[in-house]
Amino acid sequence: MFSAGKMFHLAHLVEDLDAVDRWYDELFACVRFYRRYEKAAHREASLLVISDMIMEPIQPSAAPEAAGTPLGRFKARHGNRLHSLAWYVADIEACSRELAARGIRQVGLTGRPVTDPAKAVAIRKAVTWPSRVRGSTPLCSPPPISMQPLRSCVPRANDWNQAAPIPSSSTAMMPSDSGSVSPAAPSRTTHADIARSATMAKKSHHERRQAGKDVLNSLRGGNIDTEAAATATEARLGSLGSFVVDFALGEIWTRPGLARRERSLVVITILATLNQLNQLRSHVQGGINHGLSRSEIEEIFVQLAGYAGFPRAIDAMTTAQAAIAELQGVDHLEPSPPAMPKDDEQRSVDARKVISRLSENQPAGGVGVDMGSFTGPAGRFAFGELWAREQLTRRERSLVVCATLTTQDKPTELRFHLQGALNHGVTIEELEELMITVIGYVGFPTAVEGFRALREIEARQPNTLR
Repeated sequence: MFSAGKMFHLAHLVEDLDAVDRWYDELFACVRFYRRYEKAAHREASLLVISDMIMEPIQPSAAPEAAGTPLGRFKARHGNRLHSLAWYVADIEACSRELAARGIRQVGLTGRPVTDPAKAVAIRKAVTWPSRVRGSTPLCSPPPISMQPLRSCVPRANDWNQAAPIPSSSTAMMPSDSGSVSPAAPSRTTHADIARSATMAKKSHHERRQAGKDVLNSLRGGNIDTEAAATATEARLGSLGSFVVDFALGEIWTRPGLARRERSLVVITILATLNQLNQLRSHVQGGINHGLSRSEIEEIFVQLAGYAGFPRAIDAMTTAQAAIAELQGVDHLEPSPPAMPKDDEQRSVDARKVISRLSENQPAGGVGVDMGSFTGPAGRFAFGELWAREQLTRRERSLVVCATLTTQDKPTELRFHLQGALNHGVTIEELEELMITVIGYVGFPTAVEGFRALREIEARQPNTLR
């Protein structure tokens, strides 16, 4: 016999990871702490937290060589569907021995057979959903095991900073074959718990440098000589180059409160707002490498037209398109589609929907101002056109708007949009990370003012938010 805790991880194959990520964001306002293309596995995946579950949508590569991988073979056989489940067990070795005694072949995380239960770290059955083993017992039928309460199954954020160790009392495994499991009731881990626990352990300079080089590598698409890149940065910028690698990249970018894709979204917004086009060019390419699509990056500048002005938005769009063309190895990109034509009646309908959501939980009076005869056209464009577009989620648009308003030192508008961001599913902790990112790209004084506005909004929230 062996003891098991509750399920903590579910992976499923998808056709369009960007679309699925947006769906998760809008429906669950989840915490995403990882998104990356794994070259060796020929797949791109996200890891995100919903309550105390880790979800992993996976998009297999379309490259021909990916068809022969385990994931490619699974997709060819079963299509895009549930791939695997996992839960914690109290004793992985005992679990492995029990499965072996039942004649169930086991494989490890790398797909290699588990022949020695004493060396099992994480195991899964060597069958594919919804195959059956040992007669007619379904794969998902749980085993007859005794239950013991185990710790919450979600790694805390400071654990992720240290290679996400499995809690000492529990080990991950895949479902067994027969019997019955009734999940234990571990303590609930909320989004606030995850981000609040992100107090970083003190690091050595070597640890900060290695973390900075890892971000440098991901920004440039992977497989670069990070030591040479860091050395070149220092050779060009001296001490400033050291702090770029060790602090801006090694401390700010490696924090767990925002996925690198979302932090790229914020940084691109900040640089476009500041009209820092050289840096913007580099970070647009980094954003692509972190999972942003061309249309999503271009949509940042569409949104900024209303919040930072058309000239900066046009400069940013032109710079971004040149950067993406360079990344793709082409002279020019195909034109982006024009905006969908809307009559004022439809713009007004869409604007009312957007404003209704943004205005929830706002203090009496709001921040609206009489613009005379242009009040109607202004509202219809900002809320009935920009905010109503589908190329970014409302949550992502809130991150863009909060980032640009913080960068511009616009505290009155910022307070309104910080509450609007909460209404759209952004968490206090994610907004804290936005302000921390501002430190590196705009400076401490601007970030401090942003934090002041955020703390005022936070103080108005019900206790259940944190």
